[in-house]
Amino acid sequence: MLPGTSLLDPTKEEEWVPTIDLDENNGNLTVGYMPSLEQVCAFVHEGLSTAEQLEKVLQMTIDYSRKVHPAAQKCLKDNVEQILKEETENESIE
Repeated sequence: MLPGTSLLDPTKEEEWVPTIDLDENNGNLTVGYMPSLEQVCAFVHEGLSTAEQLEKVLQMTIDYSRKVHPAAQKCLKDNVEQILKEETENESIE
């Protein structure tokens, strides 16, 4: 949570790094969310943030998780089906 900036799923280069002169709303929040139960199961905060900023960013991460979850499920399903199909084809060749 950089001042004025929020990054969802940042790259390693974009991840928050603490600075010597931390000011309010300068931190990092990692959230684990279980969409099937609509429940936060992990919450790790580093740095300094107001309660209002944490609430805003937490809601943003939950919304993001709800949107990404179906796409991740489909990707996983498609990959598993492809692997199973290839294994079946390889077995029939042998």
